[in-house]
Amino acid sequence: MTKKERVYSAIQHQETEFLPYYLDFTPPVTKLLQKHYQNEDVNEAIGNHLLSISAKGLRPLYADPKIYGEYSHDEFGVLWHNDEDNRGHVVEYPLKDLNLKGYTFPNPREPSRFAHLPSLLKEKRGVFVLAWVGDFWERATFICPLEELLTALYLRPLFVEELLDKIASYNLATAKELISYGVDGLCLSDDYGTQKALLISPRQWRHFIKPHLARLFSFAHKHHLFTLLHSDGKIREIIPDLIEIGLDVLNPVQPECMDPYEIKRELGKKLCLWGAIGTQQLLNKATVPQIKREVKRAKDILGKDGGYIVGPAITIQKDCPLENILTLIEVAKEKR
Repeated sequence: MTKKERVYSAIQHQETEFLPYYLDFTPPVTKLLQKHYQNEDVNEAIGNHLLSISAKGLRPLYADPKIYGEYSHDEFGVLWHNDEDNRGHVVEYPLKDLNLKGYTFPNPREPSRFAHLPSLLKEKRGVFVLAWVGDFWERATFICPLEELLTALYLRPLFVEELLDKIASYNLATAKELISYGVDGLCLSDDYGTQKALLISPRQWRHFIKPHLARLFSFAHKHHLFTLLHSDGKIREIIPDLIEIGLDVLNPVQPECMDPYEIKRELGKKLCLWGAIGTQQLLNKATVPQIKREVKRAKDILGKDGGYIVGPAITIQKDCPLENILTLIEVAKEKR
């Protein structure tokens, strides 16, 4: 089977001899692995089954201060403090008074956003091409301060609805451009949970967010593409809602917040899980035998009857020892 076929099988709940996997890393870890493998293309070196693509912005997700400076704006007018180890943090919001008057959204169809994709995809046959369409609720928290946005859910609901509608339309327009490059799935990157609970109530999530996700998922399925969602945190309460509106794959299923095995047991026939290998306690602190045991356990239980893509529960950070990362890669590659 090709790597793409393995991913298709996993999403369609069919068992395979080798489980598909996708492991992603922050820039410091990527550099470490490039040196270890003597290969600039870490995805190729470790055999990742997915290729992530996205439209290009003014500022990449990981903006190296040596290239972009200590501070830089993204296309939405958000000013970021850049960090060489992670994605940085917002220091200035373009909307401070919860008013969209005078604020202009960027052009989602700007040709320069997609000019890099033909060369990126040229040599990448046989892998599952995953197109990230952007972020949604999380983007709203970058455009205006989280505390004010949470207050507006109660005091300015029409503003929140207008803001989210414009972000959702931007993402959908991006998706319409991306599908022309021959992708296999569309993924939205959003965070709905903290370590202990949802950021907003389930009722609010269902009112403000769920209809827009349903719109994106419906678009993907109409074009025969799989739907994927990234959300950190404890979001167990809304997983049945996500299945209801057509989610195929949930990432990263943080074991520090939720029980992946309970989710597999209760909902595994309706949803493919991607991730579930802990990074807050396991990959950064455990011994090699412990990591081998836990990854094999995940492959055996979460991968039973398909429905599992091996991966970390968040992008692997530099606090994870190289030996532990290599152990994860080794076990991910093994037959079941």
